[in-house]
Amino acid sequence: HKPACHEDKYTSGIHKFVQMFSVNPFLMAMLRLAVVSECRLLDNPRVGFDVPFMACIKFSFEPSNFLDFIGLYLDDRAVEEKLQGMLQVNAITAWDPSTIPPHMLYFWRVARARCNAEGLANDPVGLVEFVCRSRAEDPVTFDLHIPTFTVNVVRTNEPLESVCTIMGTRIEKPICVKSCLE
Repeated sequence: HKPACHEDKYTSGIHKFVQMFSVNPFLMAMLRLAVVSECRLLDNPRVGFDVPFMACIKFSFEPSNFLDFIGLYLDDRAVEEKLQGMLQVNAITAWDPSTIPPHMLYFWRVARARCNAEGLANDPVGLVEFVCRSRAEDPVTFDLHIPTFTVNVVRTNEPLESVCTIMGTRIEKPICVKSCLE
């Protein structure tokens, strides 16, 4: 770092990793698809407009190198103390709207009003809370705008397509939280 540079809670810890995650268009597209499914946006057209939704994103940090991962699992003392790691999303679960705390409801109302003012009144808006399983830090919550296009992709029920890098075969999976996490 430069002498004048200092880290604060938004440039270090889980805030930094959540920020890095949130600027990745592919990861955010998968997160939005998973949230539409998990928060049941297709079941109630008011969700994201008049009714808030909130998803809890549970994640951990895992070694980037598979051999280091196995070494940690086997308690191998040869594994370095500091490892290169990556953020791994482990689960996405919907909050019951009736249990969303008042301060989060206010945060959602502000986000909903901002999106309305930006011409996004036809798109659902909710909140996502990132909770780190492996570190005792406060969760990071931010608003999540979901384009109508994303909701329509889930509505069509077309499968997600990917290619197995080892075999080169095309794989189709249903749009659900599990598929989006993979």
